[in-house]
Amino acid sequence: GEERRKRVDDGDFAAREEEALREEIPDASNIAYVDEIGMTHKEKMQSRRFHKQDAYHLPELEGGIAPMGKSDDPRIMSIEELEEYARQFNNGEDINLYDFSKIDFDGDFFKSLPPPDRYNILNAARLRSRLRMGLSKDQLDDMFPDR
Repeated sequence: GEERRKRVDDGDFAAREEEALREEIPDASNIAYVDEIGMTHKEKMQSRRFHKQDAYHLPELEGGIAPMGKSDDPRIMSIEELEEYARQFNNGEDINLYDFSKIDFDGDFFKSLPPPDRYNILNAARLRSRLRMGLSKDQLDDMFPDR
């Protein structure tokens, strides 16, 4: 015993390894941490779980997502509702089929269109044109003030 202790203290690796194997390991369920004094068993288990420190990490759900999607919840569509919604876009028009060469981009009609439509038309015309459309950053800022 005493000789083995001296070898461990002197830095003998094999002796330290042997000593570590002899050490009695306590039952993990009986380990208590100072921070957990007064917590229930469930609270202790939750605090011991791994927590990502990522700004985008969401907390674990207690019962999964299924009970959250009740039939009266407007945020979650059923499969049938989702398919019906997707059907609306089946015969959507492709904006790239139109001729933008005759559009007056400074005209009242163009300015009366909703900003997303104006943006899409300008973008499609720009992509189709080999030349720059001639709109400066200031002109675009005037057309889309709250972008």
